[in-house]
Order: sequence, then C-alpha cells, then structure tokens
Amino acid sequence: MKTKGLFDHINQITSVQNPDYWETLLDGDKKSFSNYMVHRFLSMKMEWVELVNELQKYKLQPKELYKLYINVLPKGKQWLKYIKRRNQMEYPNWLINIVSNDMEVSKQEANDNYAELYKKHEDELSHLMVQTISPTLDKIAEKVRELEPSLVIVDYIDLVDTPHNVRGEYEKIKYISHGLSSMAVNNDMIVIQVSQVSREYSRNEVLDLYAGKGSGAIENASRKVIGLNGQSNSATRAVRLFKNTDGELFDTEVEWTPSFRLRRV
Repeated sequence: MKTKGLFDHINQITSVQNPDYWETLLDGDKKSFSNYMVHRFLSMKMEWVELVNELQKYKLQPKELYKLYINVLPKGKQWLKYIKRRNQMEYPNWLINIVSNDMEVSKQEANDNYAELYKKHEDELSHLMVQTISPTLDKIAEKVRELEPSLVIVDYIDLVDTPHNVRGEYEKIKYISHGLSSMAVNNDMIVIQVSQVSREYSRNEVLDLYAGKGSGAIENASRKVIGLNGQSNSATRAVRLFKNTDGELFDTEVEWTPSFRLRRV
C-alpha cells in the first residue's frame, strides 16, 4: 500500500474530514504529516489565514491539529493556490526557496523533492512563521505583541500603508521607518525592512546610502543600512554596509549561485 503524503492529509482536512482518519494511518503515513506544512498550505486560502496564524502559536501534536482543523474548517473541495497543476505539482516560491537555500540544491530539485528535503531540516525551519496581515504599522505591532518574535522581516516597506494625512514619498517612508524602529526598541527585537531603490538611482545604476525610496528617511531611522547591487547578466553581487552605528563599514562581492546561496569571491 502506498504511503500517504502531505496532500492526502490536506484532502482529508478539507474535503473528507473523517474523524477516525488518524487511527487508520500507519507509522509511515503519520511521519509525512508536518504541522508546519499543513499550516502553510491551508494559509493559501485567504479566508483561513487568521485562523492558521492563531493555531500556529500552539504546540499541538499532529493528531490534535488534525482533529482541530476538521472541527472548525468548512467541509468541501477546496482550491488551494499552487497545490494543483494539470500534469504535476507546483509548489510556492517561498517553500522552494527555503528548501533550496537550506539544502544547497537547485530550485528544480527543491520543487521535485521538497517534502523529503524539508523533513530532514524541519527542526531548523519550524520556528519560521510567515504572516499575511493588513500592511499597516498597527497590524504589525499587534502581531509582534501576539507572537513575541526575536526577528521581524518586513518585505517590503513600500507596501506598508500610512494614514491619509501622511503624504509624499519621503514622509510616508519616514513614518514607516521610524515606526518600525520604535517597535524594535520597545520590543527588544531586530527589524529588517526591505526597500526598493528609488527610480532615479536605479536609472543611473547607483547604489549608496541615499538610494532607498524616500531618500534620507530610511537611513535616518535605521541603525544599519545594507545594499545589494548587481546586474541580471552577471552572477556577481556587491554587498555594502552603508551605515553602522555600532561598528565598521564593509564592502565585499559575492557570487549568486543557482542554489541561491551567496558565496564570497
């Protein structure tokens, strides 16, 4: 008998919801049930994001999580983005990139063997939590209070909304950057805010301390500013630390490899 995999479990949670399903599983079937992966795939349905985010806070056994989900989710065939394709499975980029980065394999290998590769490093990756929330500082602060993380990555700050009375690119970026900076200090955590390069600097192919959107706003609110620069036709990337309030600056080059690992050159 073929061992049941992740998508068998997802189908049971969403479409079948058999209360005795767990008792029918063999040990090999149970090993393929990953709480982390179940959360990730169920969160692809926007209506379930809030529920998934809430359940991720609790350390439940797989059997407990299965029972909980079948009791609260509506029963019926669900279309979860990225789960099905006409001829083969296609997995979301965040999952492929995590597996590819960690295992130093190609994206194709990660896509084809993601379940096996991920399981080998589940203990190292299970602490990561991807949150889909309304892009406002208030919502980010609410999640920080709820989850108490050590590190928050906002990708990217250009998408964070500001109040209607905050106008202009500089003022908007200033509002966001200072808000995130205060959040980091008040909650004793690290906040990494990702920003695009301003159009003017992009056209001139220049990257410096003031190249981020809202020139002057990001650097004023940040303790460190790092730039990553390069051309699409070259594997070489320049990594520069433009600002560092508690140490020295650096300037180095790395090689962008097919496995998405940066290697010093």
